[in-house]
Amino acid sequence: MNPPRTNEQKLPAGVFGLTLATDGGRAYAACADGFVSEVPHDGKPEAFTMGHDAYASGWVLLPDGKTLISAG
Repeated sequence: MNPPRTNEQKLPAGVFGLTLATDGGRAYAACADGFVSEVPHDGKPEAFTMGHDAYASGWVLLPDGKTLISAG
């Protein structure tokens, strides 16, 4: 049985990759249109100023909790 959804977020394209912050308060989405976004648990997604020319396929959050690496 799945737990109830507590929050739903809308993004402009399909998500190819998602990684969660260690504090559980936000996620980072890598999307089909190159859009890369920080998605807070209780707020509106915010795009990073730089994305990919085509698609973004994934994220890695390094153990320092501050450094993200995206791939596309």
